[in-house]
Amino acid sequence: MFMDKDWIVFYEEISRKLGINRFMDYEAARLLSKFLSNIYQPIDFVKRIISGNNVFIFGAGPSLINHIILFKNLVKEVNKKPIIISADGATRALLYHGIIPDIVVSDFDGGLDVLVKAGREGSILVLHGHGDNIDLIYEAMPKLLRITKMIIGTTQVYPTYGLYNFGGFTDGDRAVYLAVRLNAFSIVLAGMDFGDMIGRYSKPWMKKDLPINHRKKLKLEFGKKLISLIACKSRSKIYSLSDIDIECVEKFNRSFLDKII
Repeated sequence: MFMDKDWIVFYEEISRKLGINRFMDYEAARLLSKFLSNIYQPIDFVKRIISGNNVFIFGAGPSLINHIILFKNLVKEVNKKPIIISADGATRALLYHGIIPDIVVSDFDGGLDVLVKAGREGSILVLHGHGDNIDLIYEAMPKLLRITKMIIGTTQVYPTYGLYNFGGFTDGDRAVYLAVRLNAFSIVLAGMDFGDMIGRYSKPWMKKDLPINHRKKLKLEFGKKLISLIACKSRSKIYSLSDIDIECVEKFNRSFLDKII
């Protein structure tokens, strides 16, 4: 069971500032583990497809659609497809544009229908249990297990229940930690803006981008901090399609194209 030691320090800080119930996080981990107890989690397969390869990670920020279009054009230019990881709600937009993620990182709140569709299309589901999504775990897991066994379970507490803790808090930065821990050669962040608006693909009920609230702002600040931490000590070079100020993350430009795709 993978455990990111640096994450525990941040988890304690996040728990204090966001009022996270640690007991319920452990309950969510126990529940998710119970659902996954009869399958072999494909962690070795995920390691093989990420290690040494170039990865695009799509978040559900306001720039998502523009970055999907840019990505499709970039791939056409080099006629080569990198590994694609989507963070929860971004999956809906990717599937709509005909892009099937290799991996979906989700805490279940981006829409069960999207997880089902991605699972049917062959995406590996990296599913996260925390204290606020226990009801969603109960609802989603029986349905998902009927259509795919390509599922890995993650937790944000000590992984005592056969789950993994790669580090990271939100779906987007957790996807970054997954890619770094499994030795991606390079990582490009798409649709990850860390701005003042919540992208409409963040939640299935949203019809348009909305102003960020205080709690979400805190989460994104933690996300930036966590990405900066891992970027500054990682062998994986991390770029961003958005113009964001994260230490050790470089702004992507086309001169990098032959190197990372």
